Amino acid sequence: MVKIKNKDKYESTDFNLVVALACSGHIVLDVIGGKQKKFYLKDTDKLQDDVKMYYRREMLVDPVSFYNEAKLLKNRIYENN
Repeated sequence: MVKIKNKDKYESTDFNLVVALACSGHIVLDVIGGKQKKFYLKDTDKLQDDVKMYYRREMLVDPVSFYNEAKLLKNRIYENN
């Protein structure tokens, strides 16, 4: 997980984190990389708070929404290959 300060983008390689963030309303701006994918999201204070909640295991996400977002993100990954 890396925060890119000068571009107002948040970068992560954690697929499940990105799916959980997408379930919370954050938009995945870009997916790049070879075997190790990097996901970019618009960096906001809310995103930073949600990341902290995720790692503290306080974030609640609907399981069906998580599954659906994971499928959408995987489709996006495989479209780029």
